Amino acid sequence: MNAGQSTNDVVPTAIKLAVLENSPALFEALGALAVAFADRARAFAGVLKVGRTCMQAAQPMTLGQKFGGYAAGIARARDKCRAVVEDLMTLPLGGTVIGIALGAQPGFREAVFRHLTADLNMALCPPADSFGAMQNADGFARVSAEYKIAAELIGKISMGLTLRSFGAKSGIGEIRLPAVQAGSSIMPGKVNPVMPMTMMQIA
Repeated sequence: MNAGQSTNDVVPTAIKLAVLENSPALFEALGALAVAFADRARAFAGVLKVGRTCMQAAQPMTLGQKFGGYAAGIARARDKCRAVVEDLMTLPLGGTVIGIALGAQPGFREAVFRHLTADLNMALCPPADSFGAMQNADGFARVSAEYKIAAELIGKISMGLTLRSFGAKSGIGEIRLPAVQAGSSIMPGKVNPVMPMTMMQIA
């Protein structure tokens, strides 16, 4: 009754194709963020600040150098995410149940890859070892790990912006983030850094 497929090869193939289809939006967003940080690095190239280790004053640096570091980290995260996602172009489709292609007609795998590659305009290919492809989900684990690292990096940057912007009179107050909402109704002048804090929650 089936047409040469098993849930064992079709489901991971479908998940891989979904990740491949949706990931370009993430790469574009990370690229745009890296460009925005690089732009701020140039704008702040002459703004001197205190560099810190363990949250204590250490050496002088520029705010541009700080933002340049942000740009480099985000660009690196984008490249790492893209690299692991490209590995998902190797699909187990055609291996059916455990990789031996039981139930599939001769030529099925070649035909299905030819049609998928043409329809989706992706360099999709079968695995060098069908059994390794069927047994292991390490490709998904790598994608998950790199996405998590990217999120943690965004969270760290957001935390840094939050810390450096708090209380010019009672805290560090090195930078002033633009207000995006009204401040406190009972504490005049208190405007929370809602954008980086929102990014921390998302990350």
